Amino acid sequence: GDHAVVLGWNHGAPSENAATGLPAYTITLPEVLPLGLLLDERMALSFSLADTGRRCPRTTGPDDGELTADTRRESRRGAGGPQSPRPPIDLTVELVAADGNVARLPLSHVTGLQPALRVTFTKWPFWERTRYKSPLEPVLQTYTIPFADFARAAPGFDPGLLRQIRFRFDRTPTAVILLDDVGLVSGRNE
Repeated sequence: GDHAVVLGWNHGAPSENAATGLPAYTITLPEVLPLGLLLDERMALSFSLADTGRRCPRTTGPDDGELTADTRRESRRGAGGPQSPRPPIDLTVELVAADGNVARLPLSHVTGLQPALRVTFTKWPFWERTRYKSPLEPVLQTYTIPFADFARAAPGFDPGLLRQIRFRFDRTPTAVILLDDVGLVSGRNE
């Protein structure tokens, strides 16, 4: 009963230059915000992410990111198996102000996105393969990053001028994730 954006990227090795040439997902806010919405350092950015356990293919074609036998084995190992666990997914969250100032923080500023969970729904392997197909279950994790943290990261950034929220996929070379519930919330109770 939920809808989420599915985002995938594949750009090879992580890059130190997060500002250019790497995939990103941008949300542009309207010029006029609703009455009563005051953007300041007491506010926070909130969103939910989930790892799907898939890798994004480099080119378009018959491989649409579905798990193959090889990637299934790899995903099992990375999703809680005893062999070489996959590191958490990381990306850069950017807030862009109307005056052009950009404040950037890595997702790992809060915590990295943990790998998808490996689950078994039934005791019958045939039913698992035919009914459920994938042994991985994406679980949404909620992140809240205060605007004050962004302002500390970029001293010239004014949260009151916020115009874009950008998720830049620059820290993990390839992944497919779910993004949901992006919003602005009051960071402190008064």
